[in-house]
Amino acid sequence: MKRRRFVHVIFWIMAIIAAVITAVFLYLKLYGKNIIEDKLSDVLGRPIKFKGISLDLDRYSVEFDEFYIPAGGGFRERVVFSSDNLAITLDKEKFRKSREVVFELIEVQNAVLHVERNKSGELNIARNRFRSRTGKFPVPGIKSGAYTGSPAFDNALLYNFTKGFKKLVIRDSVIKFTDYHIYGVPYTLACDDFNLTLISDEMPDFMALSGTLSFKIPVSNYALEGEVLANISVAVYERMANMEINLDTGYIDVMQFQPYFEQYTPFYFKEGLFSSNTKFEIHQNAIRSLTTMAFHRLQLWLKPGMQNTQFLNENVNRLVPYLTSRGGDIIFDFTVDGSPANPQFGLGPKVKHAITMVAVQEVGKALQHFQNLQK
Repeated sequence: MKRRRFVHVIFWIMAIIAAVITAVFLYLKLYGKNIIEDKLSDVLGRPIKFKGISLDLDRYSVEFDEFYIPAGGGFRERVVFSSDNLAITLDKEKFRKSREVVFELIEVQNAVLHVERNKSGELNIARNRFRSRTGKFPVPGIKSGAYTGSPAFDNALLYNFTKGFKKLVIRDSVIKFTDYHIYGVPYTLACDDFNLTLISDEMPDFMALSGTLSFKIPVSNYALEGEVLANISVAVYERMANMEINLDTGYIDVMQFQPYFEQYTPFYFKEGLFSSNTKFEIHQNAIRSLTTMAFHRLQLWLKPGMQNTQFLNENVNRLVPYLTSRGGDIIFDFTVDGSPANPQFGLGPKVKHAITMVAVQEVGKALQHFQNLQK
């Protein structure tokens, strides 16, 4: 599911960038706001609106004010994406020499991406929501090494996307996810103060991509905000990608995800925060990942009829004492191995230790019982 949503987001970024490329050339020829809006809408397959556009021919840059994409039919939200300021600067030298479009800088400020899942489970940012007149992925009719990937998501899509820019910056933005599918009534998750910086460098055999990602999630019952911070390093080849991601979260409110816990776990949650660290690597198409989560001030209980719920063949209540730190936090860890196409989830060292301690306890009880019988 996470991979699918990542694909949708990458597709949206590429589609918007492709539309903006077209705007540069249309503006040079047509100079008409309404005409540009209509032409960009044809290219993207979705309506596009903006308040103003300015072009700096010396810098090869274009800037949109109050750029937004209205939502299509079947969804409640009226706008899918909006940005107070969207600015693009081309690599002047590459464009002059070979007509190749490479972005020196892509800068987005005060943007809002509103992802919605309707009652039928459809996402408003899914690729099938695009309906360009050509029936193909929207690509401007100019030479560009950045947009030659197949419409199907494969490593070439990531490689071509990475090759097409030098720096991407998103500042002070918001992502909202509204779900009508989980309850039938709207349930919203949001992150604000969203900031992303990606830098791409062309190496002899691959594209080196590095960056940082951070955002905050409001916490309902405490005077603080949950935080997410990621450091990303990727070597993108044409046929594969090696990557390292270090992801830290701090004080994320468990109650934000209450509907999903209620539907997919045997627990009811009353209160709690969690922090985590994930070290995720892919090398030669093999995943190696360890996530450690610490739950703070956690108050939960098992649903009626679930008192004997088994976790990895052990009673939950018997494992908890061995997963609890001295400070009262519950520690849980898990691993991910295998290939991206077939990831395998496993136990982390702390959970293995807890299961071992429960087994040792059982052996101890058995020995004690045997000794009592000998008396």
